Amino acid sequence: MVGRSPTVTVPTGVPDAMPMSTDSAEDDSCRSALTSDEHVEVQYACAFEPVPSEAQVHAWCTQIMRALHSNALLCVRIVDADESQSLNREYRGHDRPTNVLSFPAEIDNPDHQIPVLGDLLICAPIIAAEAMEQGKPLAHHWQHMLVHGILHLMGYDHQLPDEQAEMEAQEITLLAQMGVPDPYWIG
Repeated sequence: MVGRSPTVTVPTGVPDAMPMSTDSAEDDSCRSALTSDEHVEVQYACAFEPVPSEAQVHAWCTQIMRALHSNALLCVRIVDADESQSLNREYRGHDRPTNVLSFPAEIDNPDHQIPVLGDLLICAPIIAAEAMEQGKPLAHHWQHMLVHGILHLMGYDHQLPDEQAEMEAQEITLLAQMGVPDPYWIG
C-alpha cells in the first residue's frame, strides 16, 4: 500500500447499491457468486453482453490479489451505465458513467479473520466501448480495469504525475504477469 487516499471513499463501508453479501436473491436483476477459497464475490447487475464469466472474473482477481500478496475479501459488481452514472454523481460529483469506481472498505473490526479490501463497480458498456475505441481485446481491457480498480482499493492514485507514473508502472507489471500487453503503449 502506498498510503495515498483512494479515489472514492464511502463513509461506512459499501453503499446500499453494492452489498457485500449475496442477499440478492430477492432481486432477479442481480446474480452473485462467492467462493470462500478465492474471497471474491462477483455481482452482475446489468443485462449488457458480453461480460466475462464469474469464473473468469474470479480467476483474474485471484491472480491479481496473489501477485499483490493480498487475501482480502473483494466484491466486483458489473453494472450498466445508469448505475455507474448514479454512483459516480453521488460519490465523485461527475454526472456521467465511468469505467470503474473503487469503494474501499472502512470496516474496523479486529474480530474479522479475513480483511475486507472493498468493492469495485465496473460499467460493462463503458468497458466495451473503450476497448473498441482503443483497439484492444475486450478481455485485456477487463483485466486492466480490474487491476486498476484493485490498485485504487489498495491506496494507489493517479491525480499527480508521480502517483500516475507509480500506478501505471504497477499496472503494466501486473498485466504482463497475466499475459496482457502494456495498455498505455501506443503503436
